[in-house]
Amino acid sequence: MSVRLTRWCLLLIALAVASVDGKVHKREKGQKGPREVTIKNGDTLDLTGGKYDEGEKKKEQYSIEVQKMFDAISTNEPDKINKVLDRDRVHIDTRGPSGYTPLFESVLKHHVHSVELLIKRGANVRLVNAQGYDALDAAAFGGCAVCAHKLIRAGLDPNIARGDGFNALHRALWGDGKSHTETVKVLLEAGVSPSKMAKTPKGEVHPINMIGDNAASKKLLLEAIENEAKLQEATDAVKAAFHPSDPSAKKDEL
Repeated sequence: MSVRLTRWCLLLIALAVASVDGKVHKREKGQKGPREVTIKNGDTLDLTGGKYDEGEKKKEQYSIEVQKMFDAISTNEPDKINKVLDRDRVHIDTRGPSGYTPLFESVLKHHVHSVELLIKRGANVRLVNAQGYDALDAAAFGGCAVCAHKLIRAGLDPNIARGDGFNALHRALWGDGKSHTETVKVLLEAGVSPSKMAKTPKGEVHPINMIGDNAASKKLLLEAIENEAKLQEATDAVKAAFHPSDPSAKKDEL
């Protein structure tokens, strides 16, 4: 008896012993005959050489889609990211092999078009990584000014200090590159105080003491501190004009 004939005999036997209410599962593309049949006692008879597990198949498909998502992020291809999201098989905030969300990963890589797309598609900008830092912290530390600008517009507060006591401006001041200076400018324009001290476990640190060899950032910060002082002086003068000191005190002086 040929091998082919033997296989068909086994298939006919399996179908013959299947109960009236037995379920024949949908076969896969290109496959001849069903993957398995449910027989009377509720067990399954596998016709393909391995147990069919729908849950495992979905997990495998999900892993493939996640890989496609992060591959597209690595190569900075927003169109491919869009296609993955359009298939609706991967959540936009799923975490990749590194533990980062697609948005966080895109910020780290300075892929501004991907960042813009993910924000537009509804990525949760407030999610943090395992160390408690959000995407704005990553943008500031890495010196991605455009990313920082988009994240602030999306609702992130640049004034928030993390567990280490530093805010986004402080992290940008650590960097020595031109991109870090541009990020410092974005954060100052967003209203972060240039003189806000970092309250660390070892004590308070003034922003000017956070700068290394970046002369441009130092100049920018000093100008901002000076402008802040002038603004405060003007504000105090206005308050004094509208809220004069106790008149009786002036009478006593006379």
